[in-house]
Amino acid sequence: MDISSGWKCATCGEMHDGIPLCFGAEAPAQWDMLSVAEREGSELGTSFCVIHTAKETAYFIRGHIEVPSLDARKSFIWATWASLSEGNFSRTMELWDKHGREAEPAYFGWLSTALPVFPDTMFLKTMVKTQPVGEVPTITVEPTDHPLAVAQHKGVRLAEVRRWVELLLHG
Repeated sequence: MDISSGWKCATCGEMHDGIPLCFGAEAPAQWDMLSVAEREGSELGTSFCVIHTAKETAYFIRGHIEVPSLDARKSFIWATWASLSEGNFSRTMELWDKHGREAEPAYFGWLSTALPVFPDTMFLKTMVKTQPVGEVPTITVEPTDHPLAVAQHKGVRLAEVRRWVELLLHG
């Protein structure tokens, strides 16, 4: 199966052009739980989010979980969010525009995106690795028997990616 060729969707029966290789969330899942007032007092950007509530302040960074394909040359990418500690978030922001930032060690985080093709992905342990300026950080899920971790660490066939895409496109 070629990622660039058209394919007939098993869900809708329509022909689709190529297989999209990136899906994700525009905000951490916690954002959806905020009141209007809490949203107004918080900050959501394309790469980071700071949520202020009466109880706490939480820090998030957007990154990519890359899932290698076993039979295609490109990886499938989940654009997700991970929480960071205040210190690690501050350090990330301090280095955001600095060349050489990729030399920084990876930061621990909790996955903060629900990925609908997997069982509960919220709060899986992750490591967030800053990339060179202009590139999105990578997020690595802790190696466990969770299907997302298995997919990221062992790879998947393109047929599985197509199944994900069908679910994502059609609920």
